[in-house]
Amino acid sequence: MTTETRAETLMVSGDIDLYVAADFRHAGEKHVLEHDNPVIDLLSVPFLDSAGLAALLSITRVARTHERLLRVRATGNPRRVLRITGVDRMVKVED
Repeated sequence: MTTETRAETLMVSGDIDLYVAADFRHAGEKHVLEHDNPVIDLLSVPFLDSAGLAALLSITRVARTHERLLRVRATGNPRRVLRITGVDRMVKVED
């Protein structure tokens, strides 16, 4: 997994699984705290497992606690995981 920040968007690429979930959570929470309208772009993420989902939920909690409107861009497997688990009802998910 790699991350890159562009304006208010955290660009993530590679699988988000057990091995990198803690790094993703840390980068995402930091990003949310540093931006008023944070976006997490998962368009280059082919795979999101339960550890990655837990990290995203942690990021979402930080956003809500600090009254940030978090948006997530996702397609494919990550989008399907967000839909099946109902996370897409907790956070705005875009293509």
